Amino acid sequence: YAFALQLCPHGRHSSPYMNYMGITFHLCSSVNDGLEWPAGRRQVVLLVLDQDPDVIHRMSLSLSFTTDPNQLVYGRNDTLQWDRPSVVGSSFCN
Repeated sequence: YAFALQLCPHGRHSSPYMNYMGITFHLCSSVNDGLEWPAGRRQVVLLVLDQDPDVIHRMSLSLSFTTDPNQLVYGRNDTLQWDRPSVVGSSFCN
């Protein structure tokens, strides 16, 4: 599976969390689109590292989640969130 991350250092303008960093994870179309879809029950781990020069101030944050094979796209009740990107996605990251 191919994927992309989008980092919004100050959040998204349409989000109520505009002053917080946001990270989104999404699947992209690729030569591997012949794999099993929807891509449910796949684990994703995001690790964010603060590389402050002072080792005392360095921090890290690790988040993990497992994709839900039955999760629907918000506002599109007939579309699975983790289905083949060529079906549910756009050309944003292709």
